[in-house]
This record gives sequence, C-alpha cells and structure tokens, in this order.
Amino acid sequence: MSPFPPFPHARSLSLRALALGSIAAAALLLSAGCGGDEAETSTAYETPELSSGDEERLEPPADRAEARAALAAAREAVARQASAVDAATEEVNNLRAEIESAESRLQLVRGALDTEQRELTRAEQQMRLFAVPDPVLFRNVQRKLLDASALREVAIAAEVKQGVVTLRGRVPDERVREVAVEVATGVDGVISVDDLIEVAKAD
Repeated sequence: MSPFPPFPHARSLSLRALALGSIAAAALLLSAGCGGDEAETSTAYETPELSSGDEERLEPPADRAEARAALAAAREAVARQASAVDAATEEVNNLRAEIESAESRLQLVRGALDTEQRELTRAEQQMRLFAVPDPVLFRNVQRKLLDASALREVAIAAEVKQGVVTLRGRVPDERVREVAVEVATGVDGVISVDDLIEVAKAD
C-alpha cells in the first residue's frame, strides 16, 4: 500500500506540470530515504507551486528507482530544451546580423543609384543644349537604319520626340534587334532610344 494519501488523477496536465511534479516527487523520496521496505509514513506528497492552469496534483512515483528515473528524465528534457533555445537564439542573432549587413549594402547601392541618376539627368540636360530638331533627327535615324546591312531584310519604323527615338518593327532574332538599337543610338542628337521592336518566335 502506498505511504502517500491518495490524490485525484490529473485531467489535463501540461509538460511543464509533469516535469515539475516528477522532479519534486523524486527529490522528496530521495531525501526521505524511501527504499523497498514497507515502513509506514504520514508524510504528504505536495506538488511545487504551479502557474494557473497547472494546479492539478500529480501521482507520486511508486519507489526510489522510479523517482530517480523521473528526475533524470526531467533534467534531460530541460537540458535538451535549453540547448534548443540556445541554438535557436544563436540562429536568430546570426540572421539579424545578416539582415543588418544586407540593409547597409542596400543603403550604399541606393546611394550609388541616386548619384548615377543625377548624372544621367545632367547629361540629358546638357545634350538638349545641342538638340537637333526632331524632323532632322528623324531623317537622320531613318537613313542610318536603311543603310545598315544587317537591317536590309527587316522594316524598322522610327518616331522622334524631343530627341527620344522610339523604334518599332519585327525582326527575326535578338541580334538584329540589338543592331537596330545600336544604329539609332549612334545618330548624333539622339538622347535615348525606346526599344519596342518585337523578336519573332521560332516555329
């Protein structure tokens, strides 16, 4: 017969309640020197303080060996979870460091982009000081497109507005499209080229 007064069985025990109860019960039995004898005792088993929701009492282990096993298992579980927490914390810290480094690089790249965009705007403004009238520029672009040997088998239409050339047409491959853009870009007075040329899909 158990030397402990009976307690009601737990209805819903959390892992924390189970571990705390096992450790407390094991410590109690070990300190009382309970062995395999049948010596009677009136010592009552009490669970440690539990948080709200973990207030159910636990059945104590039957003997010293079970108490030792429960204590060892509980300690191992706590150590394992503590190790997992340390590993997760280290991983989070590493990720935070990587994020901070990436954000720093992003700021540098954004700064460089802003600088290049300002330089582009300045260059376009300077180019407009030497702007060629759109009708003249249109004729020059068309003549260059027609004279290019790589473009003789295709029809490329050009439009010009304030020095910006828009190219339209259909070409057999990517290389012909690149040639058309290069030819138009190289015409004196062209500020930029808007490429709307389509490349035919292979059958």
